[in-house]
Amino acid sequence: MKQLLIKIGVGVVSFAFFLVLFGKLLNKGTTDMTVEMTPATFPIITFLSGDETFNPTSGYLVRQNPALCKENITPLRENRSLAFHIKTYENVVDAIYLEVRTKDGSRLIEDTQIKNYETDGDGINVYTSLKDLLKDGEEYALTIRLVIDERDVFYDTKVVPKEEVDVQTFLAFTHEFTDRTFGEKEEYSELKKYLESNSSGDNSDFGHVDIHSSLEQVAWGNLEASRETDIESRLIAAEKDSASLIQYYLVQIGSGEKAEHYRVKEYFRVSRGTDRMHLLEYERSMSRLVFEEDSIYFGDTLFLGIDDGTIQMMESPEGGKVAFVKDGVLFQADAKENRFARVYSYYDKSNYKDRPIIDLPDIRILTLDEEGTTSFAVYGYIPRGVHEGETGLLVYTFNQSKNTLEERAYIPYSGSPKMLKANIDNLIYLNAENYLFFFLDGGLYRMSLDDSEATLIAGNLSPKDFCISDDNTTAAWITEGGQTGAKVIEFENLETMRHIQIKAESGEVIKPEGFMGVDLVYGVAKSEDVSVDAFGEVVFPMHSIRIQTEEGSVLKEYSQEGIYVTDCIFEDNLITLNRVRRTEEGAFKEIDSDSIVDNTPEHAMKNKLEEIVTENYETVYQITMTGEIEEKVLQRMQPKFTLFEEEQRVEIAESSIEDLFFSYVRGEISGMWEDEADAVREAFANNGFVLNGKADLIWEKKSLTHTKNQIMAIKEATVPEDSTSLAVALETMMQFEGFSQDADPGLNSGNSPKEIMEKYMPDRIPLNLFGCPMDVVYYYLDQDIPVMVMMENGGGIHLTGYNSGELVWMEPAKGTLHKVSKEESRKMFATNNNRYVTYVRCEE
Repeated sequence: MKQLLIKIGVGVVSFAFFLVLFGKLLNKGTTDMTVEMTPATFPIITFLSGDETFNPTSGYLVRQNPALCKENITPLRENRSLAFHIKTYENVVDAIYLEVRTKDGSRLIEDTQIKNYETDGDGINVYTSLKDLLKDGEEYALTIRLVIDERDVFYDTKVVPKEEVDVQTFLAFTHEFTDRTFGEKEEYSELKKYLESNSSGDNSDFGHVDIHSSLEQVAWGNLEASRETDIESRLIAAEKDSASLIQYYLVQIGSGEKAEHYRVKEYFRVSRGTDRMHLLEYERSMSRLVFEEDSIYFGDTLFLGIDDGTIQMMESPEGGKVAFVKDGVLFQADAKENRFARVYSYYDKSNYKDRPIIDLPDIRILTLDEEGTTSFAVYGYIPRGVHEGETGLLVYTFNQSKNTLEERAYIPYSGSPKMLKANIDNLIYLNAENYLFFFLDGGLYRMSLDDSEATLIAGNLSPKDFCISDDNTTAAWITEGGQTGAKVIEFENLETMRHIQIKAESGEVIKPEGFMGVDLVYGVAKSEDVSVDAFGEVVFPMHSIRIQTEEGSVLKEYSQEGIYVTDCIFEDNLITLNRVRRTEEGAFKEIDSDSIVDNTPEHAMKNKLEEIVTENYETVYQITMTGEIEEKVLQRMQPKFTLFEEEQRVEIAESSIEDLFFSYVRGEISGMWEDEADAVREAFANNGFVLNGKADLIWEKKSLTHTKNQIMAIKEATVPEDSTSLAVALETMMQFEGFSQDADPGLNSGNSPKEIMEKYMPDRIPLNLFGCPMDVVYYYLDQDIPVMVMMENGGGIHLTGYNSGELVWMEPAKGTLHKVSKEESRKMFATNNNRYVTYVRCEE
C-alpha cells in the first residue's frame, strides 16, 4: 500500500512537472500578464539664465550622437558659467557628470563630476563653469549624465561660449509678449507696434495665428483664455542681437466643468534694436487636449475644438469604428458598442500639467477593422513605458474587445528623433498579411510582425529614386541609374505584394515621377539625350510620360513631336509638365508648361472630419459619425499593456545618410534632400538651416558678423592662353584653401567643378548651390569662404567680398578685382540661373 501511494505521488508530481514544462513551451512568447503602461519617470533638465528658465531637455537611456542633437542651443555666459535645474520627479540622483565634446562628438574635451549642488523642493540646482579649453564663439556638444538606480540617463544640448548673447533679455521679451496677450486691452495694445497686421493674416482660425494677424486675434479675441502653466522655452538659435525661440504652455478656455484645455506652441524670431526689441517672425498654433471625461459627445458628433489642422483619422471598412490622433494621443470611438478609448497617450487628465508636453512621438494609424482591432506606429523619442528614454519605431495593436495594448515590434534607431520622423513620414504601411513596410535612411524595408524578421528590399535610395502613392499602398523605385535614369523600375503593390518590373527599351532610360492614385507616372528618355552639363546639372528630356497600372497596362501616354518634359509637378488632382523644345542647333529651350488632370475618384468616408465656423471659437473641428454615442452609458476605456516573455526588439542594419541633406525650420526637419541646393532654398525661404548626413552645418540664416568683408588674400588673376576663366576661378578657390591643382584636365575630361573639388580638397565639403537666391552667398563670404559663379558661356567669376551695396568680383576674363552693385550682380547671376559653387570646412 505504501509503495502504491509513493507511485501515485511520484506520478502526480511528474504530471505537474510536465504540465508546467509543456505549458511554458507552448506559451513561449505569449502573454505573461497585463499591466498599466508605466508613465514617464525620468527627470527633466532646464537651463537657467538669471530669473528665466529655458531649454527643457528629456533624458535618453542610450547615448546620442552629439552631432545630431540640434534640439536647442545654450549660450554660456561670463567665465563659461552654466546653470541648470534637475526636476527629479522623486528619482534619487546618485551622481551628476558633465561631458563636453567637439560639436561632432569626435573629441572629448571635459569630463567632470559635479559634487557641489543645491536641492530645493522639486529637484536640484547646479551652478558651475566649464573649463577654459573652449574657444569663444565655437559650438560644442554638452552631455549631462545622471546616474539613477545604477543607470545612466543622458541629456544633450549645444553650448556656445558667447558672453554677448543675453538670453535673459530675449526670454523676458517673449514671455512678456505672451503674458500681454492674456491681459486687458490697455496691456495687449502695447503689442501692436510689434505686429505686421495686414490682409495676408488669417483672422478666422485661432488654430493658426501669425505676425500678420490682427491685434485682437493675437489677444485671443472673444475666447475666455487664461494660461494654466509656466512657459517652457527652447532657444533654437542665438546671436548677439537676435534669437529664435519656441515656447510651449497650456491654456484654459472657459471655466468650471465646461472648461477646455489647449496646448499652445509659439515661434518667435526677434532682434534687438537700439531703442527696443523687434519681432521679425511670430507664429502661434493651438490644439485642444481631448479627455474622455470631457463632454465632447453630442449625438453622432465628437467635438474636438480648435486645432492646428493636423488631426489624423481612419475608419473601419464599414464605418462602424473611428480612430483618430490628436495632439499626440490616439483615440478610438465606437458608436455601435458605445465605447470610447484613450488608446495611447503621454498624459491623461490626472497628470497633463505635471510635465512639459514637448517631446511627443508621432503616431500613425496603420489598420482598423470592424472588430475594433487597431494597429498603429509610434516613432521618435519614446516618453513612457518599457522603452522610455529610447529613440525608435514601435508597432502596437489595440484589441477593443479585450481592452489590451500589445507591442508587436520595436526597432531602435541610432539617429535623432527628428531624423527618424523625417524618414518614417516618407513611408510606413501595414498590409493584411502583417507585413510592415517602412523607409529608413535610404533603405526600403519589409518586416513580418509574425516572426519579427526584417528584409531590406532596396538600399541606397535617394529621395528622387523613390516614390509612394498618397495612400501608401503602392511604391516604385530604381536601384541603379539615379538622376540619369535607369533601365528598370521596380513597382510593387504593398498590400498584395504584387511586384512587377518596368523595363526600358533598347537605347532608352526611364525614371519614376510619382503616382496618380495608385497608378505609376514615369518618364522615358533616349539615352543619347540624357547628359550632365559642364555645370554638373542633369539634363533629362523625356519624350514620353506614361501612366501605368500595377498589372502592366499603360492607361495614358503623353508625347508630342519635338517636345520634351523635364519635370512633373504633382499638386492636388493636377500634374504640371515643365517642357522644352529642341532648337535647330540641338539645344533645349523652355516653352509653356502643359498639364494632365487626375480623374481618380476620391474615397468618400462614411465618418466625416469637418471644419465648422462658430461665433466665438471661429474655426473648430468635429467628427460626425455613422451612429450616436449615448454619454450616460458610455464605456470610457484605457487599455492594459500586455507583457510578453520575449522582447519584441528587432535590430536592423541602418543604411547611410551621409549623402543626404536635412533642412531645419523652426526647430523641426522640414525635408530630406538629395541636392544641397534644394535644402538651402527651403531653409532660406523659412529662415532655417541645413545639415548634411554627417551633421556638418551647410548653411544657416543668421545675422552677418561683418557689415562688410573682403577676402584680401585673393588677388587679381588672368586667364592663360591655354585655359579658361572657369578653370582660373576654380584654381583660385582651391589655392586659397592651400591646394594647388591644375583644373583644366579635369574640366576638359567632363568633370564638374564640384567633382574636382571633392577629389583635390580634403576636409572640405564642396557645394553646388544652383538656383539659390543670391542672398545665400553672404553666409559664406562672411566667413571668408569665396563663392564661384559659373556663367553659361563657360566662364567663371569669383566673389570675394561685400559691403552694404556692392559685391566684390574677381573676374579672370578681365584680369580685375572690382566692385559691382548688388542689384546689377543679382540681374547678371539670374540670367545665368544663379549657378553658385562654394564649400564649407569640416569639423577639425
